[in-house]
Amino acid sequence: MSIRGALILFLLPPLLAGCAAMRAGGKAAPARPAARLSPEDAKKVERLYYRAVSAYTDNDMKAALGYLDQISKINPSYAPARQLREKIRRVSGGGR
Repeated sequence: MSIRGALILFLLPPLLAGCAAMRAGGKAAPARPAARLSPEDAKKVERLYYRAVSAYTDNDMKAALGYLDQISKINPSYAPARQLREKIRRVSGGGR
């Protein structure tokens, strides 16, 4: 397995677990109270997260943080984005 594939498998489970719970009629357990998002905003957040993960796996931390900033403006309580931002801080020795 490539490094990129391994990173994607490592980063996507929080997102997938939340999506699966929502499809099953349950609720994902957020770290903070979940913001009420329109279906369009929820899809936008998901797309931005996938782009952030892709940028991260390409070692483009600036782009990844840009996508995460966009997510924070839409849904500041989105846990997968917060977790990815923390990973970027750890590997970069700082970050936003």
